[in-house]
Amino acid sequence: MPPTLQTLPKQILDKILNKYYDKQLPSFHPKFFRVYKHAYELSQLCRALREALQPYIYGRLIFERYNLAVEGVEARKSTTMEETKAMKKLPPITVWKSNIKLIESCDMWDSVTQVVISTYDRYPDPDDVLAMLKEKGFDQHQYPNVHMLITNFKADFDIDDKASDDVNDWIPDESFNALGQYLSQHLTHVDTMWMEENRCRRVGLRNAMSPFVSANLEKLRKLHFRFSYMPNFGVKILPQHITHLTLSVHSAYDYIDIPKIATPALQSLTLSAIPISYLWDRFVNYPQQPGVVEFPELIKLDLSFHQPYRRIPAAKTEDDYMWERYSKENANADDPDSKVFQAESYKGNTKLKTISVKDQSAKYTVLRTDTRRPRFPKLRRLRLNLYPSRVCEFLKHVPAEQLEYLCISGDLVAYKGFRMSQFTNLKKSLIMQYSDTTYRQTSHVTRLMTRVLSQPSKILRSLDITSSTKSRVYLPPAHKITCSSIKKLYIMANVSYEDVPVLLENLPLLEQFDLQRAMFAKPPPEAETPEGLADMLLASGMQPISTSLIKFIPDVMCRSVTDATIFYNLFVLIARIPSLLELKMFSFYSSQFSSELARMLAIPRLRIHIEHLSTLEYDDP
Repeated sequence: MPPTLQTLPKQILDKILNKYYDKQLPSFHPKFFRVYKHAYELSQLCRALREALQPYIYGRLIFERYNLAVEGVEARKSTTMEETKAMKKLPPITVWKSNIKLIESCDMWDSVTQVVISTYDRYPDPDDVLAMLKEKGFDQHQYPNVHMLITNFKADFDIDDKASDDVNDWIPDESFNALGQYLSQHLTHVDTMWMEENRCRRVGLRNAMSPFVSANLEKLRKLHFRFSYMPNFGVKILPQHITHLTLSVHSAYDYIDIPKIATPALQSLTLSAIPISYLWDRFVNYPQQPGVVEFPELIKLDLSFHQPYRRIPAAKTEDDYMWERYSKENANADDPDSKVFQAESYKGNTKLKTISVKDQSAKYTVLRTDTRRPRFPKLRRLRLNLYPSRVCEFLKHVPAEQLEYLCISGDLVAYKGFRMSQFTNLKKSLIMQYSDTTYRQTSHVTRLMTRVLSQPSKILRSLDITSSTKSRVYLPPAHKITCSSIKKLYIMANVSYEDVPVLLENLPLLEQFDLQRAMFAKPPPEAETPEGLADMLLASGMQPISTSLIKFIPDVMCRSVTDATIFYNLFVLIARIPSLLELKMFSFYSSQFSSELARMLAIPRLRIHIEHLSTLEYDDP
């Protein structure tokens, strides 16, 4: 009897729901109330779901604003960009949606661990947010178990960034302070802050939550900040008790405004859009160690790099560098001279806005580097995204033998001199080469493929390889495929189906194989009929190429080959995999594939060798 939701063990059901509902937090535009509504409706199906979904229904207290005049418009395929912009300029019909009444009616305040304040239509005025919270009765309850505050404020650049230049359009500091003080008064146990926003011009260098963060920095332990521009929190160095830190900005220039980062307690560090010369100047040790930046507790390091737009004149340094920003703070209506735009330093001014300047120079000298080098005694997970130089220069400071997870992406230059031999304890590895290459450079990509597939780790379980080169990439010979312990393999590259059997023969534990963008071999003339294909296979001996592979995920979408060619390549491969149970492909093709497969199964002399394909399951990706 197949399992049902009622008979599934609670631990399995919890894992399924956690994987689905917790994906919303890192996403770029999480619709919290919509996800809550979906969870609530799902909970009405049965008692098992009702019990399992309680943390997702009562765990988050949500206040989310929607503009009903625009909501859903952008998702319509028939609506043009011009029509969408016109609708956004109509008088807004805003509504705050919340689950506070449900939590109140069920008296589930002890279950609330997170508070969410989110907007999607316009950047919120702090006074409006404060009025809404009071109207909803937020201050009428206690929140003893709330440890996380989530704010998601989005500005509409078509409207918010085209406001009047009148100084009265700026949101006053009093509004920011009032909201921060109100939240601090009622959320006294928050130690985690998750904040995402794109600022508009009338906000300046602060944001709606700057006062709350500044007032609670001594209590906050985990910070997840994603901004279009880095706001000002009023400190030069972040507290040394912070254990988890994520800083994501749109431009490398915003790292000028970021406070220095204390390293003693950091366990997880994620930085995005950073200039390569940012490392390791802006980290602080206690006590300072000459020549060394110590990360004594760091386990996870995730760095995404950014190619710069412009360089700073050689005569200037970071200390005297003044990014060109307009100041409105000292504008005086009675003094015409005071209305002249002035370029001022970003330091000490809370009401400045940025001039966007782009220069195509590849150099970047805003942030000076010194002679210090990092030390990671406990590092286990490392991700380097879009690394702009030779990655081996970075890895020489990393304890490679300690790493359990490694993810690297970059162009072909990034992998020059790159070796995998020192990574002896990896459990998961992802290597991505994102750049077009010339025909002459294809051999370098093939060598990179060989290095990745010859990893020495005996506990490696998952391996992902991606290459964007358009020329054929050759898989290594059998004696160089040494990563025999992997169970999941993902390859997106122009490898040939002709090379795959040798690869599978040398991966005795492989259970799942995802092969994307592979090159299909042209069927020989004798394989044009089912009988001819059967004779060809039987002549080859039909020796198994894998007795462990359970799931195969081929790429059959939008290929410039015939259906007959696709079937030939897939069938010749899976006919020699007796352990295969599932073929993952889109239903529009799987039906055609199964009908072609039925013709092959109807040949008695071949069927005894491919009987396992008669029970093959198909599933959409």
